Amino acid sequence: MGDPQFSIGERVLVPHLDKPYEAKILKAENRDDGVWYFYLHYTGWNKKYDEWVEESGLQKMSERDSSPPGRRSSGKGSGDSLGKLVKKRKAEEMMGNTSLTVEVELPPTLKKQLVDEYEVIVNQGRTVALPRSPPVMELLRQFVHFGGSNRASQQDLQQLATGVEEYFDKALGSYLLYGMEQDESDKLMGDGTCASAVYGAEHLLRLLVKLPSLLLSVPLSQTQTAILNYRLQLLVHFLNVRRNELFAKFSEYRFKQPSPPSQQASGVRGGVESRHSGDVVVGV
Repeated sequence: MGDPQFSIGERVLVPHLDKPYEAKILKAENRDDGVWYFYLHYTGWNKKYDEWVEESGLQKMSERDSSPPGRRSSGKGSGDSLGKLVKKRKAEEMMGNTSLTVEVELPPTLKKQLVDEYEVIVNQGRTVALPRSPPVMELLRQFVHFGGSNRASQQDLQQLATGVEEYFDKALGSYLLYGMEQDESDKLMGDGTCASAVYGAEHLLRLLVKLPSLLLSVPLSQTQTAILNYRLQLLVHFLNVRRNELFAKFSEYRFKQPSPPSQQASGVRGGVESRHSGDVVVGV
């Protein structure tokens, strides 16, 4: 119903993960629901990522300066985190499927890292010395250069790194700490310091394990899911390849003063029972 706001051959912006991506309109259809849909090819991407997107999911190129990255100019803003920045689309390829999930698969070496760390923290009462070097923000910068073979791929990985860093800063206190780590975190974060400037690979790995459940309710298209899964696996690969220099040796973990019983029993915060290693090693 009504004329489309966009035309075939026009270049547009598409809010995708945490920034707009440039795409070219290849086809246009007005469907039975009265909504215009456009078949897009993303600039610089493989054709397998071409997809149908409804009209409301597009931005004019001229809106680049007036609309914040990752938001639509209509005012239907998203949040600042990875999950909240993802916008739902009624793409034809989805066939009404909203059960697509993010998947993060760890190699045996990183699974062992989580299991052994649980033993050291929960059963031995020792925690990693803070601040860590490199911290998450520096570690992610290294990842971008490690995984980006050219400028375009570096920009794509920088997009992921920025989102992961923001998500890490927000998720740490609620999801990524064992009970006995909380007091030290409160002291270190008390002056407004970002978690990504203090914590390192150990806690970033915990976030990667938690992401599938944290993003479970976020509607993702097949394309969004595939891209996010691929880039997250690149990050996992980076952590695994560089694990000897990024993760602290368990012999360097420090003994802590005994925590109150209520803390020791809590496992990782966020209402998760410690019988599953605080939900940090779920799937291991």
